Amino acid sequence: MSLPDTLQQAARRSWRIGQTEAVRVIFLGYRETAQIQCLKLMAAKIAVSQSTSGDMPESGLDILNQEDDSIEMALAKQLIGD
Repeated sequence: MSLPDTLQQAARRSWRIGQTEAVRVIFLGYRETAQIQCLKLMAAKIAVSQSTSGDMPESGLDILNQEDDSIEMALAKQLIGD
């Protein structure tokens, strides 16, 4: 099981069978830190994972994935300090 799968599974645990109220899962992080960069990359990975399964969310970590770059380009930019 990879980290995106683990993250998604943890978020789904907040919802219970028969539940009628909406659930809001919040991922906290410090602004302008590596933690936020990691969350953005995770959002991109989750978006790719969900798009291949036909699910296109517009909330949660997907909000952090506003760039049109691929995951590979984002990683390359981070490695060269761009």
